[in-house]
Amino acid sequence: MTGPRKWRAEGEERRRTTRVKKQLFAAIDIDGDPLCVVVDVSRNGLGLRAALPPKVGERLTVRLGVGERIAALPAIVRRVIRRVAGGYTIGLEWLEADERELALIDAFAALVALMPPRPRFTRRA
Repeated sequence: MTGPRKWRAEGEERRRTTRVKKQLFAAIDIDGDPLCVVVDVSRNGLGLRAALPPKVGERLTVRLGVGERIAALPAIVRRVIRRVAGGYTIGLEWLEADERELALIDAFAALVALMPPRPRFTRRA
């Protein structure tokens, strides 16, 4: 990170495009289990949870589908965080998406937005 950190008001969005937070499935090309859980999606990238971690800076292919339309989209891994509950949270940035692929990403995000929220579990005292 370069320069001083800019603080934002609580809840202020810092992303270039709105991301939709839901749970959906996608596949990525990594060794082992390619199935991932999508946790957020935007025109700029994708947030995933996966059992195996790719390397930061690694280029990989994400397969997304809406109806019968499926796209293999190139992406680069921007962050990998080990989860306490197991697995990894992965942040990807899309590379070279054309207008047709961006339309599919938009349709995927719209479909995700229609899904009910994930259930939240709380501990009982």
